[in-house]
Amino acid sequence: MSDLEMQVRSNHHRNIVCMFARGPKITHYLGLEATQLCTLHMHNDEFDREFDKPMPYTPVQFAQRYASADAVKMIPLSGAAVRVLTGILRGQPQEVVSQTLNQLENHMSEEATFRKPDGPVAQIHLFLDKKLEAIKAGKVSRKELIEALVAKQYSLGTITTQCGVWAKNNGITFTRPAQAEATKKAAAKAARSRKKAS
Repeated sequence: MSDLEMQVRSNHHRNIVCMFARGPKITHYLGLEATQLCTLHMHNDEFDREFDKPMPYTPVQFAQRYASADAVKMIPLSGAAVRVLTGILRGQPQEVVSQTLNQLENHMSEEATFRKPDGPVAQIHLFLDKKLEAIKAGKVSRKELIEALVAKQYSLGTITTQCGVWAKNNGITFTRPAQAEATKKAAAKAARSRKKAS
């Protein structure tokens, strides 16, 4: 990763974030959403306007701060955030980060123990995981997914919140309903053409 991709920055509210990937249009970064450290993304120009103050911290210092035993008790980490923090730390000499990695692993183990695998949050995420390829292909909209989950008797508030959490954790942007419908029609037309040709 380049220096630009791995900067720690702050905004005027003193919210500190860590960039971990910089694409042609999108900046991916670690930041707080409510009280959880998550992987988030924003258009490059919007990110540069919002987080315009480089901080005198390294990404490793940022990772060690959030992965410390005291921090993980107070600030939950999303699964994607743990993976990014681990990736940052693994780029350092093993003796420097082994204790911190152990703390991260223990945190994830405890989280897995206490999370209900059959609870609504886990089930909503599982449903979305199964639709991942269709979502990435733009064949299904957020509206359709929410309607399908409501039909399964999940709370609309929980569905809406978890769709947002899942999308951010997976770096997904949902397609608008009209675009999803057009994409599905185009795919069906292409499939019919292939069938006729064979």
